[in-house]
Amino acid sequence: MAAVTVMPDTVDIRYLKNKYKDYNGERVTYTAETRKFITDAFTVTLNDGRKEPKFINEDDKDLLRKHGFVKISNFLSKVHDDLPLIQNPMVYRTDKTIPETEASIKTRSVYFRECEELVKRLTGADEAHFVTHAVRSDKTQQVGGEARSKATKAVEYLTAYATFAHTDFTDEILPGAFKMLTKRGVSVERAKQMDYAFFNIWQPTNFPVETAPLALLDWTSMDIKDVHKVSLGYNVTPKGGKPQETYAPPIAQPTYSKKHRWYYYPNLQLHECLVFTQIDGRPGYPTHSFHTAVKHQLIENPRPRSNVETRILCGFLKAPTSKL
Repeated sequence: MAAVTVMPDTVDIRYLKNKYKDYNGERVTYTAETRKFITDAFTVTLNDGRKEPKFINEDDKDLLRKHGFVKISNFLSKVHDDLPLIQNPMVYRTDKTIPETEASIKTRSVYFRECEELVKRLTGADEAHFVTHAVRSDKTQQVGGEARSKATKAVEYLTAYATFAHTDFTDEILPGAFKMLTKRGVSVERAKQMDYAFFNIWQPTNFPVETAPLALLDWTSMDIKDVHKVSLGYNVTPKGGKPQETYAPPIAQPTYSKKHRWYYYPNLQLHECLVFTQIDGRPGYPTHSFHTAVKHQLIENPRPRSNVETRILCGFLKAPTSKL
């Protein structure tokens, strides 16, 4: 009996259009309304990270060090059953009159500390501190689709499933990392001796991922020339440490290359999470791990995907210089 060849999955991923990578010498402003205008969809192979020989050894920190991402197979929080109670930060909400619930505050205070410890262990960081988070669910997805012009003007658009290849940070955030660390209790002297990087932990809540999984671009398949900065169209990042003053931060997007290799982990379970690089300023490390949700249904009648993502700032003490 002839062997059956199983073809890999293919999906469409939206890349920054080549003609907008340097738009009149200025950044392209990205908004919900301009997403299709400045991006093109390319059909790519979606590789199964669970079957890829080089990714079989899960929990291997060398994968993060080389490829920009790693799947952790056993990351079950002490408060895992309560993770769905975590609410989005106020800056991501249109209605800012409703305070965060006590249950959300209590749950995230425990979970974020666990995320810090996980990233510190994986990266060998000397400091690891929570910076921001986002909650994505079927509720936020209601304002993330097409033909919702009024809704997509709201900041909740940023917590809908992201459907274009991107990273949340660029190297422009690195100079401000020094102040972020000192505000979190790190001494000025110690912070001055550090290199900085930002990482994400991405974990499903409620139930395993059955639709809209996260796809990750292998940094070893990238060329730095593929990386470009664009500007978000929403003022969501605190300016100068003042929550009431915000600005639109730059994000990074890639332009398409046939050399790119995309991976995902089908049916990501509640005890599993993905850790990936947002921006790393250290030479010789993956600068970014571009990522996006993809339209890929893993089972019939899937339950909507819900997840929490946590962004962690890491500081790495520089090797002492010789004074010969």
